[in-house]
Amino acid sequence: MEPSIVINRTASALDLTVIGSRSLPGAFSGSHVLATSTAAGHEVILKITADPGSTAWAGSQREARFYRELAGRVGIRTPQLLDQLITEDVIALVITKHPPPKPATEWTSDDWLALADDLATIHRTDNAFFDNGEDNGEFRVPRPSTTADETIRAYWAESGPVVRDLLADPAPLLDQSAALDPCFVHGDCHVDNISHEIEASGDHGDLVWLDWQACGFGDPAGDLAFPSVRAAPTGARVPLPEMVNRYASRRDLDPDMVLRAARAHELLVSLFQWPHYAALNGADENHRLRRHVSTLLQVVVG
Repeated sequence: MEPSIVINRTASALDLTVIGSRSLPGAFSGSHVLATSTAAGHEVILKITADPGSTAWAGSQREARFYRELAGRVGIRTPQLLDQLITEDVIALVITKHPPPKPATEWTSDDWLALADDLATIHRTDNAFFDNGEDNGEFRVPRPSTTADETIRAYWAESGPVVRDLLADPAPLLDQSAALDPCFVHGDCHVDNISHEIEASGDHGDLVWLDWQACGFGDPAGDLAFPSVRAAPTGARVPLPEMVNRYASRRDLDPDMVLRAARAHELLVSLFQWPHYAALNGADENHRLRRHVSTLLQVVVG
């Protein structure tokens, strides 16, 4: 069915009016993310997935369950679920609207530390939810893929023997990145998935965490590392050591251990996942990422 037909039918069923015709930023997950208004004139966000059996569909099922069962338990701000429509071929969520995320280059030191604080809170979510005998398979977050296919090998072909060795045998990085106990994680932690609430004074207030399609029980090092992976091509500096110190103090963990795990995870994702998205970025972005990886290699591998 044509996307426009799905969107119009879903909006009508939920008594919403679509504002504009384009999906908003954040729709890269495979869902249609649309600005809409209610019958009372309030602006809300409508998120629609209509591809049963796809990765996007599984993520939407996960996100719907998060809003129903976990959003009130993670201790940080998330959009509120206002309405939903779930059928055999459509998952539609109506959530509160928040300011658009700001780019990593505009984040301040206080912003990054606030992110670290929130991650510590998210990662302290009661794990009893995952240990109560229910089938929570869809809430398990897999480890990053470490298969060096042709795209990956071609992208790093000029990067020297250290990278080639890691692509052939990433086990040392995997062991180092897995030093932290699994816990509840956001799973897609980067600045495009985080809004800054605006207070009445006009100042930025709490962070609002968006897009919970990848959340679940997994490796906390991934949440700490991914903001830097995503920000490196922009030239933004993510103060990961300072963030880790704040995070580790909130969770009573050894900051050196946490930083080693996060850096190793960052290197794994940069090596094995970035090449598949490199074509979406320009030469400058790819140059910055390669330069960042070169620095990571010195820190992590020596």
